[in-house]
Amino acid sequence: MYQEMAKHITAATTDIDHVPSAASEIDRVLNTMMKESRPIYIGLSVDIAYEIISGAPLDMPIVGSLPLNDPGLEAKVISQIRSGLGDARNPILILDGGESLMCISYRKLACEGAVRHGVLQEIHELIVQANIPSFTRVMGEGGLNEIISQFSGVHQGAGTHPGVKEALEQADYVLWVGNYPVRVTSVTFLHRY
Repeated sequence: MYQEMAKHITAATTDIDHVPSAASEIDRVLNTMMKESRPIYIGLSVDIAYEIISGAPLDMPIVGSLPLNDPGLEAKVISQIRSGLGDARNPILILDGGESLMCISYRKLACEGAVRHGVLQEIHELIVQANIPSFTRVMGEGGLNEIISQFSGVHQGAGTHPGVKEALEQADYVLWVGNYPVRVTSVTFLHRY
C-alpha cells in the first residue's frame, strides 16, 4: 500500500521482501535518486530486517554524477537555441528550480534541471553574452544573480506583477530552463508560457 502511494511522488520505489535481491534493489533506487535528484521509497519487510546479506555490492559506488549528454541531441538542442534566439525580436529566459528530462517544442525550449543539476554558471554566461531579459519562477528564485541588468523579475503565473507580466507577454521566444510545473508556483497552472 505504501509503495503504491509513493510511486506517484518518487523517482523510484522498492519493497524489499527477498534477501538475495535486497542489496541490488537498494542500489537501484539509490542510483535513481542520485541521477534524478528526487526522493525515493524503500520499504523493508519486518521479517527480513535483521537478515545478513552479502557486503559485495558495497564495492560498487553509487553513481554520483549525471551521464554525459548524447552528442547528437546536444548539437540539435544548441542549434535550435541559436536559431530561436537569432530569429526572435523579443527573446526571454525563464529560470525555474525543476529537474528531469529535456523537452523541445515549437518556439519554446524547456531544459529541466537548472538549479538542482548545477548549470547556473552556464545559464548566467548565456544571459549576459546574449543579453537576454531573464526571469525566475518562485522555485528558481535565488538561482539568478538579480543584480545583473538582464534580470527582469519573478514570473508567478496569474499572480505575476503587471509590469513583469507585460514583459513576459511580449516575448516571441521563451527559453525556459528548469521548468517545474506545479500548482503552487504556477498559481493553479494559470500561465501560458
